Amino acid sequence: MNIKSATAPKWSCLLSSRAQAQRAGNIGKPEGDFPSGPRSKRIVTLKSRCPVLLRFTDILKNSRGSVPVTRLAPEDCFLNPKTETFIDNFVSMVTTARKMVRRPILNQEERKNTPEDQEKINGWMEILGRHPDTKALLDEALDSGTKIYGDNTIKPLGYYSPAENILVVNPDRTDGEVVATMIHELTHRHQDKLGYGLSPMLSPRDLILMLFNMEANAEANAVAESFKLAQAGFPDALEAHLRTGYGDISRAFLDKIKENPENAHNGVATRAAHDQWFEQPWRRKAYGEQAIGIVINNIKVFASVFVTQGFTPLTPETIAGMAEDPNGDNYLKTTLETGDSLTGDRYRKGLTAEIEMALAAIDKALNDLKNKLDGKGPETDDTRKALLPDSKNDALENAVRKFAGRMVLSDKKVNGLHLPIPTKADRYRTPRKGPVPMPVF
Repeated sequence: MNIKSATAPKWSCLLSSRAQAQRAGNIGKPEGDFPSGPRSKRIVTLKSRCPVLLRFTDILKNSRGSVPVTRLAPEDCFLNPKTETFIDNFVSMVTTARKMVRRPILNQEERKNTPEDQEKINGWMEILGRHPDTKALLDEALDSGTKIYGDNTIKPLGYYSPAENILVVNPDRTDGEVVATMIHELTHRHQDKLGYGLSPMLSPRDLILMLFNMEANAEANAVAESFKLAQAGFPDALEAHLRTGYGDISRAFLDKIKENPENAHNGVATRAAHDQWFEQPWRRKAYGEQAIGIVINNIKVFASVFVTQGFTPLTPETIAGMAEDPNGDNYLKTTLETGDSLTGDRYRKGLTAEIEMALAAIDKALNDLKNKLDGKGPETDDTRKALLPDSKNDALENAVRKFAGRMVLSDKKVNGLHLPIPTKADRYRTPRKGPVPMPVF
């Protein structure tokens, strides 16, 4: 296992004297690069009928030339292989530029790491084992049967698939990038274990807020745990994070520690990182529009439940619950009294005017359906027919059409919604002038 060293960063003064000594001695970090190996060819494909709405433009590439992606896992991860319908608990979905991710599904028995990739993975797991907290996060996953695989054909740095119970990383990326990615995805796996996710029973508006908080939690935890690894002599993960489009999050974390070193341990710095996630417009736009696609699929499947039973409310306590780590610590609960309300204005910035228009159309569709159901119940033949996934719902279709000019859709007909395909100019339009943060974490 070869691990690169790096020069001392400006933030290294925040580390303990012992950690600085370890770092200066470059303990356990010989020089060298990783080799790459062939990939397994055995594949099993699944048909997907659900829309992936958001696509980043293919012209926004980082220095390595890889396509920019959000930290969202491939949509096929959430399909029930038997029914080809989405499972109830989304943790994340992937979006990429240029084309949809149609990732081949490999069962655990069919997946196999090359010796080179397995050596790298063993090394990254050893790094995670250098601090008790990162070790606890990893051990919890391994004890539950989660498998870790390398795949250098994926465009994201990595993803976690709850349906397959696997964590996949790109073994061709740097040690720091992969370790920080593993922490982020292991946090998603831990959220899943705690029972927190994008429940289809949440209201459309609350589901978007929950998605924001799940990603903010995973990113904040990636920063906090990377800082702990830096204290243990491996600063590469934190350094890698600082160089990404998510670097504002790690800088917010470090700024709080500069104010008071105790903030590294009392949850204040991690809460600052969590809150900073909401400050970048491109993050709110990307995940907000992605969530609309999930909302529409939920509505089409569970509409009769929504109008007869209502939605599960999203409370600050619910949001805070998902931040509990394997040791029982929880930075959101410890700052619940002193920080902003987790359902306050800061966290609603992502509900843009466009998204509010779509939500209003969805609300109208549900109200219209409720009026139709009044007096005859959800179990009549006419009602069941109206709620079939391929049925036409004008209000829902109009809600999606509001986004069609900004997003790339896989087909003209998606779940019964006939949608216009954006022109090439729409598809590859740069969303803003100047440099765009690259979402690799």
